[in-house]
Amino acid sequence: KRTVPEGERIPLVVHYIGAEVELNYLPLCVDLTVPTSINNPLMPFPRFSELALLLPHHDIQLIMFGNGVKNLLTEAKKKPNSVAAAALKTPPEPVYTYTAPEESGSAKLAVYLDATSDKWSPSSLTKYGGPHPFPDALVAPNAGLGSYPAWHPVVVWALTHKVPFAVTEYAEQSCETQRMAFRSLLGRQAQYGTVCTGAGTPTPEMCIEALMRARSEADFPIVVNPFQRPGQRPLPTRVPNVPNGFVM
Repeated sequence: KRTVPEGERIPLVVHYIGAEVELNYLPLCVDLTVPTSINNPLMPFPRFSELALLLPHHDIQLIMFGNGVKNLLTEAKKKPNSVAAAALKTPPEPVYTYTAPEESGSAKLAVYLDATSDKWSPSSLTKYGGPHPFPDALVAPNAGLGSYPAWHPVVVWALTHKVPFAVTEYAEQSCETQRMAFRSLLGRQAQYGTVCTGAGTPTPEMCIEALMRARSEADFPIVVNPFQRPGQRPLPTRVPNVPNGFVM
C-alpha cells in the first residue's frame, strides 16, 4: 500500500524463452485438494508462486516458450487430463495460477505454455495475429546467447523495440564473451537487413538506426544472480560455473 494507490493493479507480461527443466516442476505447483497458502506449512510451497510474493499488487502473466515446451505439448495431446493439456484448449488456459495472500500484496500469477512453435517469434504476438500479448520483458534462463544462432533475432527484436531482455548464464565469462560479440552481430544484421523485415519489426530505417546506435558495456550490465541455484556445476574449472549464476 505504500507504493501502489488503493485498489490499483499493475499488469506484467513476461515471455520466458527456452524453458526446459522448469517444466518438470509444473505438477508440483498443482494441488487439487487443499488451497495452497503460506499459512499452510503442511503443503509444499509451489514453484513460480514466489513471483507473486516478490511483486505485490501485480497481475503477472508468465508465458513459456521453447522446444521443451513444444515437445511437452505434443505429449499432452495424448493425455488430455495432464497439467499441460490446459495449454491446448481454445482459448489457451493457464497451466498454473496462484494468488498471494492479502497481507502479502494480493498479486496474481498465471503461467501459460506456448503451443505454436518450438521457438519464440514476434508472430506469436496478438498484435500480429498470434495468441500472446506484447511482452513487458523477455527472460531466458541459462541462455547461451553466443552458442545458438536462434537467439540473434530475439536480441535484435528486443533492442529495436526497447523491450527489456534479461538472460542468465552459467559463467561470468560467457556473459562477457557474448557482450563483446554484440557489436559485430548487430552490425551484420543491420548490413543485411535479415531481421528488419517481417512481422513485429519497426520500419527498416528505424530498425537499422536502433542496431547501429553506439553502445558500451554499460548498456549490458552483468551481475551475480541472487536467485541462482547454489552449487558448482561438475566441470573441470576453478571459476564459478553455476546454473543461473549470472545475469546480463
